[in-house]
Amino acid sequence: MTESVKSQNEISLEPCIMDSGVSLEAILCTDELHRRPSRPPDYEKENHAIVKLASALADRPSTILQTLAETILVITHCDSAGLSLLTRDGKTPDASGKRFYWPAIAGMWNPHVGGGTPRNFGPCGDVLDQNRALLFRHFERRYPYLLSVSPAAEECLLVPFYVAGIAVGTIWAIMHNDHRKFDAEDDRVMASLGKFASSAYQALIHIEDLKCQVSDRKKAEVEAREFARGLEAKIRRLVDANVVGVVMWNLEGAITEANEAFLRMLQYDREDLASGRVRWTNLTPPEWRERDGLALAALQQTGIFQPFEKEYFRKDGSRVPVLLGGAFFEGSKTEGVAFIADLTDEKRAEEALRRQTSVRADASAAFANGSDLKEILHGCVEGIVRHLDAAFARIWTLNKDDNMLELQASAGMYSNLDGRHSRIRMGDLKVGLIAKEKKPHLTNDLFNDPRVSDKDWARACGLISFAGYPLIVEERVVGVMALFARHSLSNATLETLASVADAIAQGIERKRAEEKLRQDECELRRITDAIPEAVGVLRPDGTVIHANKVVLDYTGMTLEDLNSPDDFRIRLFHPDDFERVRERRQNALEHGAPFELEIRLRRKDGQYRWFLFRYNPLRDDEGRIIRWYATGIDIEDRKQAEERMRNENMALREEIDHTSMFEEIVGSSFELRKVLQHVAKVAPMDSTVLILGETGTGKELIARAIHKRSNRSARAFIQVNCAAIPSSLIASELFGHEKGAFTGALQRRLGRFESANGGTIFLDEIGELPAETQIALLRVLQEREIERVGGNQSISVDVRVLAATHRDLKAAVAAGSFRQDLFYRLNVFPIQIPSLRERLDDIPLLVEYLIERYAKKAGKKIRKIRKQTLELFQAYDWPGNIRELQNVIERAVVLCDGETFSVDETWLKSEQERQDGPAVRLASSIADREREMIMAALAQSHGQVSGSTGAAAKLGLPRQTLESKIKNLGIDKHRYTSRSA
Repeated sequence: MTESVKSQNEISLEPCIMDSGVSLEAILCTDELHRRPSRPPDYEKENHAIVKLASALADRPSTILQTLAETILVITHCDSAGLSLLTRDGKTPDASGKRFYWPAIAGMWNPHVGGGTPRNFGPCGDVLDQNRALLFRHFERRYPYLLSVSPAAEECLLVPFYVAGIAVGTIWAIMHNDHRKFDAEDDRVMASLGKFASSAYQALIHIEDLKCQVSDRKKAEVEAREFARGLEAKIRRLVDANVVGVVMWNLEGAITEANEAFLRMLQYDREDLASGRVRWTNLTPPEWRERDGLALAALQQTGIFQPFEKEYFRKDGSRVPVLLGGAFFEGSKTEGVAFIADLTDEKRAEEALRRQTSVRADASAAFANGSDLKEILHGCVEGIVRHLDAAFARIWTLNKDDNMLELQASAGMYSNLDGRHSRIRMGDLKVGLIAKEKKPHLTNDLFNDPRVSDKDWARACGLISFAGYPLIVEERVVGVMALFARHSLSNATLETLASVADAIAQGIERKRAEEKLRQDECELRRITDAIPEAVGVLRPDGTVIHANKVVLDYTGMTLEDLNSPDDFRIRLFHPDDFERVRERRQNALEHGAPFELEIRLRRKDGQYRWFLFRYNPLRDDEGRIIRWYATGIDIEDRKQAEERMRNENMALREEIDHTSMFEEIVGSSFELRKVLQHVAKVAPMDSTVLILGETGTGKELIARAIHKRSNRSARAFIQVNCAAIPSSLIASELFGHEKGAFTGALQRRLGRFESANGGTIFLDEIGELPAETQIALLRVLQEREIERVGGNQSISVDVRVLAATHRDLKAAVAAGSFRQDLFYRLNVFPIQIPSLRERLDDIPLLVEYLIERYAKKAGKKIRKIRKQTLELFQAYDWPGNIRELQNVIERAVVLCDGETFSVDETWLKSEQERQDGPAVRLASSIADREREMIMAALAQSHGQVSGSTGAAAKLGLPRQTLESKIKNLGIDKHRYTSRSA
């Protein structure tokens, strides 16, 4: 086998070999390969490539492996491709070798041609161990020494190839980046090229054997020349050894002496030699005498003539090819010695190789050019007859239904496909037994072969030999090919049949599959045309195979339009939908799962209608997608109904907004309109808003309204009730914490500010924040940065802050319980929410809205409201504001049995009594309680009113308010000061 030139830039791998890295399973993606979307097979291109390879093997066997590597590169569109062969000495192929040798590389890895690795290292060894094709991803993770080979491999597909069932090497293809991934079609093509690699390997081994034979003969010629220089003793020993033919001759044409090897070669004996009848001039056919003349001329000039090939006549007139070389005896110009090597075996091997290559080329050409199976197989048997000198040749295929071999092709003396041997049952005659046993059969004695039933026919036709070979795909018999000849057949004939059997068997299987697919698709077309919905059949890449009559009638297109290279979708899809649908459709096809698309399609009259398309994949036994089926339903009416509903909802929402302005913020009083005007103005800004008001007045609704009408409405709205979270956890809740920051912090957690990034955070009951958390919040407002609990890294956040409280923050600032600087940061835009008793005019609207809401929820119809109930509502003080009103109405709706709404007056009686006599006693009680609290606070603060430890701070009141109350209640604050003193 031709030795590749080793690059000077090759990196020696052995010194870099380390222990393997990750497991083999961690880098294999072979199973994924069959789930990926696959490009459609291009059998024409594949067959054309194999024909070219077969021709190159016949014309230039020394470069066939490099040609094969370049073919892999082209046909798989990869970045690098090559072969790895098992060897013993690092170069010479050997199936039991302990190393891999790289005889051929094409593409980016070409500089490494001629290199190699040990058998038990690298992906090639794993492929042979697994005995199957493997797809690797980043294999340097398992084989760290391959990190030194540049460029690195993104994906590598390796396929083993075999000789006589024994793996002898691999072919491989590599992607160095992710511009394309291998698919199932690459796997199939590589398997096909692996079979050719096996044939090429065997051919090159034969050539190597012939070279060895020639080399041995050349060594004998060298020895002959030494003998011709006077070493007569050695010559005699060589003559007696009969290693090659040796003769003593003279220029007159006589052969004066010869050894037994020469006499056997030409079928003469000693008596013929002694009689003088054996003359070298008579042994030479006329067409070779000119070449003899050239050898004699060289002999006269130099005393020797270089070995050359020619032919000799045997005694029976047949010819034998020989390699001839010789020299004059030293000191003689008329007598000399010649050495003759029989080239019959070599010529026979060359002829067998030529015939094998020619038959393969004809078979490949038949598959490349034939349209149906019978035509293809006829081209194959014609090649067998032509190149193997057969009387006739035939191919039968197996009909699985009735276990019968049916004649598909016949060439030679019989070309008809009918007759008694057109159908042969499995196990009958020679052909049936070959199919049953799955073993080839050869005989050169038809008359004594028990498998031949009609010996008279064979004798009449002059047939003496038969050779048959089973056609097998994945251990399944698909047919038998056989030939009859009028001459003896050698085992080389079976080898030739074996070299094409696999390709023919695979071709039969492929053609049958194609025919079955065509039949299925014809049936599918008849079925889909009967379906009243739009139906399309697609290839794995999404290109159209078939569309039913509904599609064609709607679009006005033909099937040829849909199958054309131009993208028909540009004309068919609505321009506003094209890019959206194309991107989503391509991603979904690659993912391989069922999916849906809504799209507007152009009707042949130019109008667009909405369709819902559902895509479902069809997979083969190995899970590979072979077809997509798409069904389309006209949803134009549904879309129009949805559009009408959206418009109605929008109009209704606008009406509600116009009536109630902001979702559930219902009312039209002056006080509420003023608040909502402020909301409308501040919402588009990013200003911090402080919402003030009593409990239950709807501060959260105001915050949501601000967020909804802001530029952040599409992002998160995060609400935090500062009073509901323990003070020890509030910092972690707001700003997050790192793992291990405190007991129970088992992992990192994001805080509410990070969750609200880009949106709005609403801090309800802001007045309840602990002092240390106030400092952290102030930093957020000032620097727009947070720091997780237990962390030391600042994190930028973009959050709008809305805050709310029912407390008097100014008093809290004065009392020292709330930071003054934080208050001013929050109080950028304060909004004071009026209490319900300040907007009595809104109560009828609120009552009507809430009754409708809770009645619908309860499944009741309430059409009227008692007048006394409305009067009772408007007279009530509502200390719980709107929240209390909601609770009262919900309770009344639950208890309501008719269509008139009313409430039990006793629910609001205790507050009504404020207006009567007991109210005076209550007021007196309240005043007494207030006096006691102020006096207790003054006692604790030693008479000090202001400051962080003063009575005002303890009571949560502004200093001026407390001074006023002390004066009105007649409390002497100085006595507490003197008591302190």
